[in-house]
Amino acid sequence: MEKLLRQKSSHAHQLDDLETEEEMQYFSVLEKKEQLEEKMLSVKEIQCDVVSCKICKYTAHQASDLCKKENHPLKHHKATKRFFKCKSCSHRTTTFARVPAQSCRKCNGSNFERTSMGKPKEGPKLPEEKLLIRGEEIKYINK
Repeated sequence: MEKLLRQKSSHAHQLDDLETEEEMQYFSVLEKKEQLEEKMLSVKEIQCDVVSCKICKYTAHQASDLCKKENHPLKHHKATKRFFKCKSCSHRTTTFARVPAQSCRKCNGSNFERTSMGKPKEGPKLPEEKLLIRGEEIKYINK
């Protein structure tokens, strides 16, 4: 009787193979995500095709409807898109100029620093950084 209880299925190896294959697929997807994230964190500027309007005096990824409707002379060219972050409020912005010409949309500050294309992933918080909704829990109080 004990021998029958200890005996495994003759197809247990197939189940193990299937589980390892599923694990490999799962981790390969995570590795690809991580590689993409690392690449985005390393990119601080990219080349892209843009359109400039001499009449409206702007540069953007595509021409505005007004410029198309009024047949403004548009110039298609390549430009470098740079990524910035406001030092005051950490709001992110992009520009085709060397530095952002406009102030921060969130706080109206004009102090920017270069940053990467991707937003850095925040790791787990330290115990002293965690938010306590009801304040600090104290055991054996009011008992």
